[in-house]
Amino acid sequence: MDLYGILRVDDTATPAQIKAAYRRLAKTAHPDVGGDPGAFEQLKLAYDVLRDPERRARYNKSGETAIPQPTDYFGPMLASVANMVQNILAKGADPMTVDLLSLMRVEVNDHRLMLAKQAGEMAEMKKRLTATLDRFHTDGPDNPLRHALTSKIEQIDASLKAIAESKDFDMRIQLFLDGYRYEFDRPMPVMNPYQQIPSDWSGIFGFK
Repeated sequence: MDLYGILRVDDTATPAQIKAAYRRLAKTAHPDVGGDPGAFEQLKLAYDVLRDPERRARYNKSGETAIPQPTDYFGPMLASVANMVQNILAKGADPMTVDLLSLMRVEVNDHRLMLAKQAGEMAEMKKRLTATLDRFHTDGPDNPLRHALTSKIEQIDASLKAIAESKDFDMRIQLFLDGYRYEFDRPMPVMNPYQQIPSDWSGIFGFK
């Protein structure tokens, strides 16, 4: 479906031009004035998609016009938290003497820091690659190297999106853990949770 064609605008049309085109066409396309209901629904869909920056960008990239459904985070999040507990115990932690909740919080925080570092490195590489796009020239009719570099940049964008989703997932886990406390059978001395983590307990959340 060509949404730009339905609104009779170019794919570079501004939000104001898209709005004006919709209003102009709706005057004659609306069923109340004798317009075809199906055609009007397509017109409204085109307007709804192209006036929303996120939906427009998704349409430009994939042709998708539907509103994405919300992601069910709770099931996967709960499974990840349960895996954390299992992995900590598999490392030999004594649940009677070790604050497992503190270990879990530290592990999630460390993973978020690692993701932030990766995102920073990728963003810098994207910046450098982008700076090279207009520097490689050829006398041929096409520039395959530019296409290859553009593909690399698109791959980085996809990786950055995945990292952002992982950081959001970690934040949800942190908020979930904040609703819990770890209790012992008898009072335990207050300790810095960072001092309780043996060096070989890395990766208890499946993070590397």
